[in-house]
Amino acid sequence: MRHLRGVILTGAQPGEQGLYFAEVPFHEWRTILPPIADYAVHIVLASVLLVAFFRLYTWLTPWDEVLLIRQGNNAAALSLGGALLGFSLTMASSLVHTVEYREFLGWAAGAMVVQVLAYAVTSRLLKISREHIET
Repeated sequence: MRHLRGVILTGAQPGEQGLYFAEVPFHEWRTILPPIADYAVHIVLASVLLVAFFRLYTWLTPWDEVLLIRQGNNAAALSLGGALLGFSLTMASSLVHTVEYREFLGWAAGAMVVQVLAYAVTSRLLKISREHIET
């Protein structure tokens, strides 16, 4: 029986010498679709969460980051870029360490809350005001 081994097709039977990455019979191609569907769900969910975080973050800050970035303001670009990078790294870790999308959604939502709280605490402790970013 031929087996699909990642991208390697081999005619070796289980127990014989050969490269084995997975035990998926070649004729059962339908078994490959659920992981692809899971991947698509995770990617779409991660994209939606990133856009939601972007909207939430730009709504919470007292300045308009997008306008300031378009005007060439480096502080606004670093502030927004750092927040997006921090959230993206947390989502990437969640993607690696979770199995199903509901679990990923929970961890990503928790990361969003933590990121927003970190912004609120940091901006108050450092006394970051509108003038600091806009000038």
